[in-house]
Amino acid sequence: RDLHSFPTRRSSDLVGEKWPVTGTPQYATIPLTVSDDGKNVFGFAHTGRIFNIDVSGSEVKYADKAYKGQNINPLTYKNGYLYGGTWESTDNDGNTTDPGTYFCIDVSTMKVIWEFQDTGKTEDGELESENGGFYWDGAYVTDDGAYTVFCNSGIEKKVTKGNTASTVLSNGYVYAVNHQGEEVSRYALDSGTRCSVAADHSGYLYFASSLGTLYKMKMAEDGTLTETSRASPPTRSEERRVGKECR
Repeated sequence: RDLHSFPTRRSSDLVGEKWPVTGTPQYATIPLTVSDDGKNVFGFAHTGRIFNIDVSGSEVKYADKAYKGQNINPLTYKNGYLYGGTWESTDNDGNTTDPGTYFCIDVSTMKVIWEFQDTGKTEDGELESENGGFYWDGAYVTDDGAYTVFCNSGIEKKVTKGNTASTVLSNGYVYAVNHQGEEVSRYALDSGTRCSVAADHSGYLYFASSLGTLYKMKMAEDGTLTETSRASPPTRSEERRVGKECR
């Protein structure tokens, strides 16, 4: 498939450019990532490889490793490095064949620098992802690149209440890893998270769980994560009460 670029100005005599890319974006729900200087564009093809396009020429580079899990995570660019993750892949029986992986890639060489997985095994010795992998879980990277913070998707579990069946995401965590991808801190959440981590100028981190809880956290100089506050959406009874009071 081809990746196209077009000028932002409207003119019939302006022609866009294109670069051939192996594979397709598949789900196409994640936008491309651009380097700070605008010279490189990064994306995740369904072949499992990250591509790196030099927009000033025709060269397209690929990461030195392909991943089997779903490539449905935003890519974060910081100081010459690319951060992203995959969701776990399963066979037809629902068994984990490739656990979700978070990774860091050196853009200059397109080599994987580190990988992070949170895996375990069942009582039968079968491989099992402890966190379900990473799904829409974009990373926050400190300015000096010392720490990377990201959440996990959690494990999908079917829950039935009365006649109503639903899916919940359990085993939710937020992680902080160092520049070698080693875990330095984790914090248990009320559910899995499909949300990127954002930060303000004061160093507070923000993200929301799949249950709708908004977390505000602080990271210490050694990478330790602590919760400072959280907020949850109102329940239906609270919504009805507020609605009556506002009439």
